[in-house]
Amino acid sequence: MPIKWYKKRTNQHGKSYYFTFITRCLLLSFCQVSLAIEDTGKLSEPETRACNFLTSAQPNISEAMIFVGQDRSHVEYWSQNNRLGSLTRELQRLIFDGLPVARYRLDDLIRARQELGDRGNLDTCDAFLASQSYLMALDDLYYGKLRPRELGLVWYAPETQITRSAITLQELAKVGESDIRAAFGAARPSLPRYQNLRNAYRMALRNLPDSWPELPAGPTLKEGDISPRVPLLRQRLKAQGYVFSEPGAELNPEQFDIDLALAVSKFQRDHNLEDDGVPGRKTYHQLQIPPAARLAEIRANLERLRWLARDSEPTMVLADITGTAIELYRDGELVWSGKSQVGKPQRPAS
Repeated sequence: MPIKWYKKRTNQHGKSYYFTFITRCLLLSFCQVSLAIEDTGKLSEPETRACNFLTSAQPNISEAMIFVGQDRSHVEYWSQNNRLGSLTRELQRLIFDGLPVARYRLDDLIRARQELGDRGNLDTCDAFLASQSYLMALDDLYYGKLRPRELGLVWYAPETQITRSAITLQELAKVGESDIRAAFGAARPSLPRYQNLRNAYRMALRNLPDSWPELPAGPTLKEGDISPRVPLLRQRLKAQGYVFSEPGAELNPEQFDIDLALAVSKFQRDHNLEDDGVPGRKTYHQLQIPPAARLAEIRANLERLRWLARDSEPTMVLADITGTAIELYRDGELVWSGKSQVGKPQRPAS
């Protein structure tokens, strides 16, 4: 589903300001996403040496490389103040942003850090690789790993179009002169939605199992029903943290009790479903999506939020088409929210 940005100048009480209307696909609920978001961590061209790390598709990174080695050599820059150790630690943390750490040649940089500690000097190609990996990571955090407009994933109005800037990367890298971690923090979106989703992804990586209990098909269950499928449903919801205990000894474990109905309702609310406590067809479909696919969906939504972060303004309307929600922000604060509908005069929304 496309993400669309519209921006127009308005006038209120004699003051002119920009008011942004953003229409996007669902970001925070779990939705099916294109495999185009995924990344194997491999570069598009074969590499035999670290010095050949960059591809021609990254002109802003190549230009920003001049800044990192402007006052001293790349070897000197990464040999001082434990910068290389700080870089490898921050690259490792990018897993919580849904970014593939292999993309930044982390293993090679860890090896270079060890050799720097053992020998006291850094290979020129390793230093060059560190600069490139550093700038690529900042670029991915600030703008997003993919180029959505070029891939046809986003339509931009001409006045809202964003160009990847070498100057922006230079400014972010300058923050890292004293603190590499601060540079990553400055590049990472500060949107509360992004921070919350990043924390959720970190918890999901820690807690999600490799697979769910398999739920066999059958008639729709509801409160009061007794079925051998009920314990499997309870195990499935418990695996994702919606059920915390087994039914009491005096109860039939195959009975669909009120606690299980409440757990189903919470699962439905979290997945933008009608929270009636009855695991119908749509709820059953969501319950069957495997953990690996859930993680992929969160990674895709983190990437979408990185695109959105640079287009957000203090005053804007944010419309979530898939989630049928709309929100009004003033000066960065949420001041109103409500339900939305999508339809046409010929086919009105119900």
